[in-house]
Amino acid sequence: MTQIETGFLRYGDAAPMQATRRYLWGEGAGVLRVYFDDGRPFTREPAMRPMPAISACLTYMTCGTI
Repeated sequence: MTQIETGFLRYGDAAPMQATRRYLWGEGAGVLRVYFDDGRPFTREPAMRPMPAISACLTYMTCGTI
């Protein structure tokens, strides 16, 4: 699954800049793994069994279901 977050970066009085971040989600060997879009690890957590579908897409992100 790919998660895309979008928003605005605000710094002092400068004009806001659009910001985007992508994460890649996957499960393997009983672990839920999350990576940055360039493949660097972000976090990992033990997967729950049975693992519920992840489909909570909030207004600031677009995602799918794993």
